[in-house]
Amino acid sequence: MEGLPAARVSTGLDWLDRLLGGGLPAQSLVVLAGVPGSGKSILAFHILAQAALESGNAMLVTTTHQPVSKMRSQYSGLSFLGPTGVFDALDVLERDTDIEGDTLIRLLNTT
Repeated sequence: MEGLPAARVSTGLDWLDRLLGGGLPAQSLVVLAGVPGSGKSILAFHILAQAALESGNAMLVTTTHQPVSKMRSQYSGLSFLGPTGVFDALDVLERDTDIEGDTLIRLLNTT
């Protein structure tokens, strides 16, 4: 509908929501890019945890080469993941991290 503002989803970070005009566009694809150690994974998990808490519906596709068990141990101590139980409630699909051809499309179409 023309003229209506797009629905927004909070990132859980007030300062970031303000920068983004009220949060992320609902049902959008967000790409976080940066050098190793810049905080991409922590930001992604924070946004994922917020979305899961608010709606119970969120998806994270990552190209990290870390095993899920290592990610769980590395990030579960973060206050927004560990105590809330969000990280333990996540369904994780491990796929080939080499995104070439239609690999990502096949992952997104996995039911």
